[in-house]
Amino acid sequence: ALTTEDRVAVVAFDGRRLDLLTNWTGSRDEIERALEAAAGLATGGIERYAESESYERGELTRTQYEEEGADPESGEPIAPFSESPDLTLRFTQLERQIDRVSRAAAASLRSFAAPLGRKVMVLLSGGWPWDTAAYLTGESDTGFDLPRSEAPKMLRRISDAANLLGYTLYMVDMPNVRDEGRRESEIHAGLDILAQETGGKALHNAAGLDALKTVAEDVRSYYWLGFTADWKGDRKEHGIEVRVAGDGLEVRSREGFVDLARQEEVTLMTESALMFGGLPNARPLGVELGEPKGGRRSIEVPVSVLIPMDLIQMLPTADGY
Repeated sequence: ALTTEDRVAVVAFDGRRLDLLTNWTGSRDEIERALEAAAGLATGGIERYAESESYERGELTRTQYEEEGADPESGEPIAPFSESPDLTLRFTQLERQIDRVSRAAAASLRSFAAPLGRKVMVLLSGGWPWDTAAYLTGESDTGFDLPRSEAPKMLRRISDAANLLGYTLYMVDMPNVRDEGRRESEIHAGLDILAQETGGKALHNAAGLDALKTVAEDVRSYYWLGFTADWKGDRKEHGIEVRVAGDGLEVRSREGFVDLARQEEVTLMTESALMFGGLPNARPLGVELGEPKGGRRSIEVPVSVLIPMDLIQMLPTADGY
């Protein structure tokens, strides 16, 4: 359903690192090869399944606890609650995984911010609960002294980045026969919210099996209106309200955007570079190392960074340029 004017980029995330399978391209052959490569990549699904099984059997190990249960600030292990150490560990595991995947998705959006026109991100989810505690226990009030789930805040990194950059999210729920009842509701809730906040749609269960065709048809079924914001870098949330004059019109719109400060923008770009091993649309800089100097305890190595002249704006001064 793609036209000659459409461009596609494909990115995979294995839980640790982003992999750019193809940059923006309109070549059907390149897109097909990228999707085939994506289908052949390890997804970590076996590890996630094993974690779930271990939790259900009450067999989460101390090693897993030490790996996933450390406080991100102090690095100290989080003490398990006496009521259910396994519940505490599983809660921590899921929160850490959601944190990583939300940062990766936001980094991908920031790395592909430049294109003009309609911008759509089709995001395939392996199952991200909106409320981790409710997902694990089936209740909003777990009865245990679990911390408040940070999953909504972390997942909103994705919709915030999408709204800031003008992307519409189509959230695809990859079928998981093990999730049912309240667990499935928590997963669907998160996908629905992220899609709605950006004017997109969530595709659940079997609807996600033909996601690209569904998304392409939906995108071509409506007009897309945009605006240029008066950026101030004030870190404030700005709502968007759409009013329709007349009958017979249906509107989907993003709910707002966060005007990021320059420091936050640089942080997001840095995270993108670290996850991608570089920014997809950036030109590499040359680096030259000089002769090392020093003794046994310390060594100084001169480093020269080579920046192309066409990337530098020369300004006249009293002493030259």
